[in-house]
Amino acid sequence: MQDLITKSHLGGVSIRQNDMKNYIYLCWMQMWAMTFWYCDEIEQNYRFQKLLEVLTKTSCYEMEIFNLLFETLSKYAKNDNMILKLYAILLKFHLNPSLKVHKIVMDIIEKKNLEGNFNEKLNSILEKEGKKKYNKKGFRKRVFRPKYYTNLLSEDIIFYAFDTCIVCQNAINLEQISKDYKNMSRELEWIKCPKCKNSILPKILIQFGKEINKTGQMKSNTSKFENVVLFSPYGLKNNYNSTLLKTFGIKLNLEEFMIKYGGIFWDSLWYFKLNNLEYDFMIPYENKTKTEYINSFDIKKGKINKNINLNKEKTIEKNTFDINNFEIEKYQLTIFKSV
Repeated sequence: MQDLITKSHLGGVSIRQNDMKNYIYLCWMQMWAMTFWYCDEIEQNYRFQKLLEVLTKTSCYEMEIFNLLFETLSKYAKNDNMILKLYAILLKFHLNPSLKVHKIVMDIIEKKNLEGNFNEKLNSILEKEGKKKYNKKGFRKRVFRPKYYTNLLSEDIIFYAFDTCIVCQNAINLEQISKDYKNMSRELEWIKCPKCKNSILPKILIQFGKEINKTGQMKSNTSKFENVVLFSPYGLKNNYNSTLLKTFGIKLNLEEFMIKYGGIFWDSLWYFKLNNLEYDFMIPYENKTKTEYINSFDIKKGKINKNINLNKEKTIEKNTFDINNFEIEKYQLTIFKSV
């Protein structure tokens, strides 16, 4: 993975280069760059506004992230001022643009006739842009419904935020661990059991959807389950670089991403939500008529049967799993409600 460029000079605070929370922001920006092509034009200004908000939170940068952002904006943005705004941020952070980025910006400067008194003209443009606020009104509905689950009706998604140490059988709260950025390791087995200190590569269980029968009625006990490895933020960022970027470039196929790279998809959804980052842009459109944007997220905690034990050897059979017997804190993510 690339070395990170620290933004510590801005606030005079020393930022650790391996700040795990920062890797989540880097993943989010990379996902943003790879999905921007898919957004309807009506969404672009709002999405860019959210990008700027995340940029202000980020303590360290990979120059490759900026290169991706400029590349995707140069190809798909309808508003050239987005590129100028991003360029101004580069200058503010004292980062040197690549030759490719420099050419993209120079083409816009020539197009807008900004050569003379460039800084003054740029500041005038940015001041006008900064006063504009955007919302999600009129956005098309997005739905979680992969093509290979065409008979799924419900859009409910539940994360079961626990794992069990295979050495001492101690239950591990993944929600707490996932927020403990200071003690995270860069190792593959990045979690240490609080009780016996055994190193663990955790898994997280996801439940989603309900099937419908031929008459359109919802079947009971037909939820789908996936049990995926939960990587650390550092490990997830490595997967972004080694898998997603090499496979898709800046044009991520959302359906293929969800189907073929489910582990990266679920890990991304988990970390984005835990850090209050928007995640709906990585969900496909319903592809019907334009409707009011729907996005709800509820968290509910359930009581647990303490006799259950889930370890690495136990296989979870889809559609036969009794969720009511689990000893876990569960987080119910109602991402999209089916109508």
